[in-house]
Amino acid sequence: MKIFLPIFATFILIIAALIIGGFYPVAWVDNSPLVFRTFEKSVDAAKRFTNAQAKSVPGGRIIDFDAPGNSNLLLEVKRGTLTFLIEDMILQQEGRELVPGFEELSRERASRALTQRGDLESAVKLVYGLNQKDFRRLVLLPQSRRDTAAEFLRERGGNFDTWFAEVKKKKKVRLLFVSFNWDGEMIR
Repeated sequence: MKIFLPIFATFILIIAALIIGGFYPVAWVDNSPLVFRTFEKSVDAAKRFTNAQAKSVPGGRIIDFDAPGNSNLLLEVKRGTLTFLIEDMILQQEGRELVPGFEELSRERASRALTQRGDLESAVKLVYGLNQKDFRRLVLLPQSRRDTAAEFLRERGGNFDTWFAEVKKKKKVRLLFVSFNWDGEMIR
């Protein structure tokens, strides 16, 4: 009994640290977790990007996502962000089987985009609210994976949209701690 209490207390502390740090899964794609921290950071970036777009039009104003009248917009941002992250995980998993060296090709493509930058770092901070490392991981790499797979399929006479729709339906996606559903195509 004397050893049980310290082990239990340690277990509770570890669980609390994982929850506080956001390192618990909100989704599983096959056997790969998508952690809350990544989801939350991506939602924040999507909200900042949406506000940057809103301010760029004449008479545009910042959107207060916490206002009760914008709750549906916030829900759409979260839904779209979660769909994007799940699709990227699927693409990451399936891309390895589609193209030899898929991740390396995707990283190279993303790196090329970063080297052609000008003052990219401050633009990324302003528009997305992300540092360069997070921008690369959350924005550039997912787009690079999509482009790499699409280019590979196009060169072989395939269609990315058709291939990706079939792949998404085959994946086992489980959502946790969110009020959404995955229908084999997107978050609803």
